[in-house]
Amino acid sequence: MSGTVWPRTQADLMGALDQLGFEACIPRTCSWHRAFVARSESRSIIVLFGKRGIDLKLYDVATDFEFDAAGRLATAGGRMVRNYYSDDAADVHRLVLEIAQRFVADEPIDESLLAGQGTPWFVRKREYACSRAPLDVRARREMQALYDEVTPGDGEPAYLSDGVWLGADGRLQDER
Repeated sequence: MSGTVWPRTQADLMGALDQLGFEACIPRTCSWHRAFVARSESRSIIVLFGKRGIDLKLYDVATDFEFDAAGRLATAGGRMVRNYYSDDAADVHRLVLEIAQRFVADEPIDESLLAGQGTPWFVRKREYACSRAPLDVRARREMQALYDEVTPGDGEPAYLSDGVWLGADGRLQDER
């Protein structure tokens, strides 16, 4: 795979999959806007393009893909591998192309390539919201987390040192 020009965009990756002999279709599920399928004598693969990443469905058998009355691809079964655009989209595109190339060459696909990449959008959204919370709210959450770590969770204040107690609500009480 040396000398390979790695795709930078979804359109680049779709073009590369087309050149590898993958068949383009529209998936029935609206989670994805485009799918590319390929099959060999012993296995099948679907590459599913979404707004926030690219998913793979891997089948250990040659699958006759099913289409509904509108000609949309059914994506039931198979092993799902999710790849999110949380860091660098080009990394996801490169990973998917590498898997596709190995599939077409009938080479084994290493498990490390099938671990999935990135962080789901809802987790990133929650992390962003927490990082944007006012300092006193974030500090209180951190203190509540500390309380949870150092107590059996009975709701009683925890003694820290020098007459300072930590309440279950994350507030410090100075008893000096």
